[in-house]
Amino acid sequence: MVKAIALISGGLDSILAAKIMKENGIDIIGINFILPFQKYKKINVDGIEIKEIKIGIDYIDIIRHPKYGYGSGINPCIDCKIFLLKKAKELMKKYSAQFIITGDVLGQRPMSQNLHAMKIIEKESGLEGFILRPLTAKNLSITIPEKNGLVDREKMYDIKGRSRRRQIELAKKYKIENYQQPAGGCRLTEKEFSKKLRARLSMENIIGNIDFNDIKLLSIGRHFFGKSWIIVGRNELENKKLVELSKSTDLIIEPDFPGPTVLIRGENKEIQKALNLIWRYS
Repeated sequence: MVKAIALISGGLDSILAAKIMKENGIDIIGINFILPFQKYKKINVDGIEIKEIKIGIDYIDIIRHPKYGYGSGINPCIDCKIFLLKKAKELMKKYSAQFIITGDVLGQRPMSQNLHAMKIIEKESGLEGFILRPLTAKNLSITIPEKNGLVDREKMYDIKGRSRRRQIELAKKYKIENYQQPAGGCRLTEKEFSKKLRARLSMENIIGNIDFNDIKLLSIGRHFFGKSWIIVGRNELENKKLVELSKSTDLIIEPDFPGPTVLIRGENKEIQKALNLIWRYS
């Protein structure tokens, strides 16, 4: 039995890629990498078991200094793909997989799904010739699995560009209904989140390296960066969340009147600034 690792993000393209290869007799090991900045959602694909693998805080390193730059936000798409494919390569031996499947489509995303970027990603990940992209395979050079007769090229597709028409047609064929919308899961592409993350990264020399707790905090409240990091709750739920996420070194200010809870992180506690913000948003 021919085995392959399929990277399944929950988007339609990656689900289709796995389904197409399974239909053609490939034993699929589905892998969903859970990223620190991803909006988590359980992925279920009929007939394919998906293993969830949580990516650690080492992922932050590629955001600090991406070799191939950022996209529209603070999203290092090319470096991210290289990072995840290296992780997938490590899993190939564990699962006795001969190659890796992705849902990439030539020309769909300007930064990471053009021919030049695809070649960079393959080379940097150490997987030249071993990444199969079933949706767009006929637009690309023949891969090693095809040369070795493990995969029939004629049973793959030549989709390219940003149109989703053919993918939606295939979704109907495979009866796929529940899937994430394009770019709907990565917070690094969001303008406001990117702005907050950049500001937090710029303060690492003041309040230490970012961690998972910080990432959770970036998703709630109003944020003010200066000599310290001040977060102002916007509603009762966020007020409670700030208290739950606070560390022993943080200062929590809870007013005794209807108003926002404030969390201050950093050695230099800007208390007067925090008090002014409480009055401002009460």
